Amino acid sequence: MLKPGGTCILTQYIVPEGAMADARDEHFNESPAASFDILEEGDLRMILNMAGLDTFV
Repeated sequence: MLKPGGTCILTQYIVPEGAMADARDEHFNESPAASFDILEEGDLRMILNMAGLDTFV
């Protein structure tokens, strides 16, 4: 939960589509990240707006 005045840090690791099979291993498949949807351009702003955070750096 992000409280007012808090800091939200999002990171990403971009894997080219052709290398996705090599990027997935047993550790990745067991992690919560394995079920994440792919974020598209504009998704971050929508997520921040839904959380009541209108600006970000």
